Amino acid sequence: MKLLEIMKLLESKGSEQTRKTFRNHGAPESLFGVKVGDLKPIAKRIKGDHALALQLYETGNSDAMYLAGLVADGSRMSKSELDHWAESATWHMISGYTVPWVAAEHPDAIAIALEWIDSPKEHIATSGWATLSSVVCVVPDESLPMNLLGSLISRIVKTLHHSPNRVRYGMND
Repeated sequence: MKLLEIMKLLESKGSEQTRKTFRNHGAPESLFGVKVGDLKPIAKRIKGDHALALQLYETGNSDAMYLAGLVADGSRMSKSELDHWAESATWHMISGYTVPWVAAEHPDAIAIALEWIDSPKEHIATSGWATLSSVVCVVPDESLPMNLLGSLISRIVKTLHHSPNRVRYGMND
């Protein structure tokens, strides 16, 4: 499928009620209001089309950006592409879920996440903490840097109550 076909399909799946719900939770304009459950069959149809995933993210449409995260292969993305995704995340559904899912697949996911958690920008720090959480969930314990993770837990204890809301949420994952 091509980008325009996907965008038309997304538009047809959107609803005013879902748009309203997403807006109430911080979604900016450019969204169709597609339920996540309706995105998954589309993702199955285009799974493996990494180039299309990159195009979807670049639309700036929240539904397309979320779909991009379901399709993209983070192991094929450069650090600069991941940095761009983190920087351009438009709301917490993108910065807290889409970007971290993809970044967690990158071979340098932990290093990228550590850089992001130090960002003064809430949405990037959120992506960093959520990426770390994703990595910890999928990487076998014996392959994780336990000393580093222990120091991050200490950091969370010291900074949790003074951190922005979404960053706190990511720290709690």
